Amino acid sequence: MLLWMLGSMVFISATTPGRLAQDWPVMVFMFLLVSPVAVLLYWMLRKELFAFTHYPIRFDRVTQTVHVFRLDGTVLSVPWKDIFFCLATGQMNNWNIRGHVLADDRMTVVETFALAPVGAGDVGRQVLLGYWEFVRSYMEDGTAGVARAVQLAEILVPIAHQRERVIDGFRRMHAESSGGPVIFMPILAVVGLVLLPARWVAIRSSKVPEWPPTD
Repeated sequence: MLLWMLGSMVFISATTPGRLAQDWPVMVFMFLLVSPVAVLLYWMLRKELFAFTHYPIRFDRVTQTVHVFRLDGTVLSVPWKDIFFCLATGQMNNWNIRGHVLADDRMTVVETFALAPVGAGDVGRQVLLGYWEFVRSYMEDGTAGVARAVQLAEILVPIAHQRERVIDGFRRMHAESSGGPVIFMPILAVVGLVLLPARWVAIRSSKVPEWPPTD
C-alpha cells in the first residue's frame, strides 16, 4: 500500500505542471517510510518465504557420516569423527549445539552448522547436554539406548516428504514454551494463534527439502 501511494504521488507530480516543487517534501517523507518496509520484505523473502520448509540433518550411523542440508539447498557430507561439536551461546544467552568442520590443521573452521534445539540459560544448557548425549549415543553406541526416547517424543511431525499441517505447526510452536509457568500458558497459546498465519504462509511458500539420490 505504501509503495502504491508513493508511486501514485510520483506519477501525479511528474505529469502535472508545477506539482513537483510542491510535493517533493512529502515524497521524501514517503520514501523514508517505505525504505525500512522494503528492507524487511526483502529479508523475509530471503529468510522466511520462498525458501525451504526446514533444513534437516541426517546422522548415518552405518557409514558414520553426517549429512547437513544447507540454506542454499546443497548438502554437506562429512565423517562423524571429523566434526568438532561444542556448546555455544548466541543472542539473549541462548545455547545451541554447533558442529565445526575443521581443515587439515585441525584448527581452522571451514564450515559450521547448528543442531535444531536451543536452550535458555543454565537450565537450557543442561537440557542440550542431554540432547547431545542422545545423538552421540546413537552414532557411537547403537540404537538400543535411544529407541525408548524416540518412542516417548511427543512433538515429532511427519515433514520428511510433505509440508506440516496447521495443527502440527501450532503444536510445534506451543512446544517451544512447554515447561514454563502454567499461568502464562493461555497467553502463549493466544500468541501462537496470532503468529500461526505467518508460519502457514512461510511453510506454504517454501519447498520441501529433497536429498540428492545416493549410489
